[in-house]
Amino acid sequence: MDLRRNTAKRVSSGRWRSKYPLRRRRRRKINALFINEVVQWAKERYSMTLNIEIPDSVARALRLPEKEQRRQIITELAIALYAQGILSFGKACELADMRKIEFSLTLNQRGVPRQYNEQDLQDDLAYANSQ
Repeated sequence: MDLRRNTAKRVSSGRWRSKYPLRRRRRRKINALFINEVVQWAKERYSMTLNIEIPDSVARALRLPEKEQRRQIITELAIALYAQGILSFGKACELADMRKIEFSLTLNQRGVPRQYNEQDLQDDLAYANSQ
């Protein structure tokens, strides 16, 4: 005896279709909520929060709209850390939340030289020749 006949019916494709399609939707919604919770947990566990206190007088003196202040300060921090050699290009892009081409153009506009020496060139050429 097939127990599925009580809760499902066979459709023309040969598959079983539930009489209760909302159950599947709820399950998908629960799965999506679970995935979101896991992603949030991973962000909290594997990311570092750094609070920088800026005096009110300095914050008011910034000539930026309030909505852009945070993003602009983080971008400036990423540029400065890259220029000093503290962060790699990829990590500076990640901190600034920019694509590599955008960050590269920003560095070019600011006159910040790319940290690319002869050894990097030789490594890239060797890699390209091995392909």
